Amino acid sequence: MLFLLIVTLLTVEANVQWMNYTERFEATSAIIPQSGLVTYSLPSQGSLRESTSFVAITTGPDNGGELEILFTKGNPYPLASTFNFSLKDQQKGSKTRVELCDCFSTNASLKANGVDPASPLAQQYAVLDLLQINCSGAPSISIKEMASTYVTHYISYEVYIPSDFPVEGTAIMGQFHGRPDKRVFRSPNHTVYRFSTEKTYDICCHGVLSDIQRYGTVPGLCPYCNEGVVVNAAGNATGWTFQEGGYPPLTFGYSFYEGEGGWFYVLARSDDRVMSPKADCGLNPAKSGDWPSVKCNSTPHEYANGLWRSKNVPRDKWLNFTWSVTWSKYNGTDLQGGDLLANGTIAVTLDNNLIVNWTGPVGRADDGRLPYFKIGMYNPSGDPNEMSVNYRNFKQKWWKHD
Repeated sequence: MLFLLIVTLLTVEANVQWMNYTERFEATSAIIPQSGLVTYSLPSQGSLRESTSFVAITTGPDNGGELEILFTKGNPYPLASTFNFSLKDQQKGSKTRVELCDCFSTNASLKANGVDPASPLAQQYAVLDLLQINCSGAPSISIKEMASTYVTHYISYEVYIPSDFPVEGTAIMGQFHGRPDKRVFRSPNHTVYRFSTEKTYDICCHGVLSDIQRYGTVPGLCPYCNEGVVVNAAGNATGWTFQEGGYPPLTFGYSFYEGEGGWFYVLARSDDRVMSPKADCGLNPAKSGDWPSVKCNSTPHEYANGLWRSKNVPRDKWLNFTWSVTWSKYNGTDLQGGDLLANGTIAVTLDNNLIVNWTGPVGRADDGRLPYFKIGMYNPSGDPNEMSVNYRNFKQKWWKHD
């Protein structure tokens, strides 16, 4: 089916070709060279900001994810723009992704935020996965603005889901992702601290914390902080945790559950805490018992709300997809726990039909850093089924208003 799609596109524009894009990064832990950006031109529309650059990211087995882009022959920049994302050669149990991400850091963006790209501080930012705090492409407001300012995200693109898209399996096909500060730690007595970058580096990379005992050489660059947990040299939990990031606040995906089949869905999450546990509210959107809403672990802080799901999404045709999201307001200055001050709103259209028109809590209290967007394919379940999806004509805008 992908071959047929390529033939159709090439008959429309003879001077284009598909190219495999192989330069990929972990966007939040690498300073991206200019050559590593996927850049394309879109017309300016007044004073509204539009993203024109992405970085390609992959995780999982080698060759598990492939990204192909439709280029004009002889032009180093893609059209505006058609992308094919494929998950292949997946290993069962291994999470695999291939996505385009608009949250990345370059030498220029680090300098703009007062960080010398050649300094030890810049390298510590990269090693500690902190670059997303000051990344390009994603919006931010001040902590003071959080209680008085709304930010609206508008994103539009077209998606092509082939007829052989798997019946079983799991895929996240578009997500807004939070930008946590991984320098926030919780002690064994549940006190929350925000440490300096230098101290966080000592904790995570050197094991310099009062209750960590070093028992010899530990493999890995910064082995003491892993998946939200601070461990000792023997790999045992110390009782300290750190802000790893929690779940994405807004997701479009596909999920299968035995006996209930496969569902496409839109899922919103809200968390008013600066320090969120890594994995305290999982659900399967295809499982009726999990749908449509969950108050996570009986906490008043985190919610998951199923906004839409359907088994009947058209295949083998281009579908217009739009997001219009106004994020909730939070009082996020208290490390021990925040407050939801005002609900957000979400409107989603698919194939020119309004499928979501919702008001409620959505977003995270990340010190005013608003979520960034990733588009592509992510398989969080470790299911080995191959899957592929195509996108084109991506546009993004965001603006602030009272």
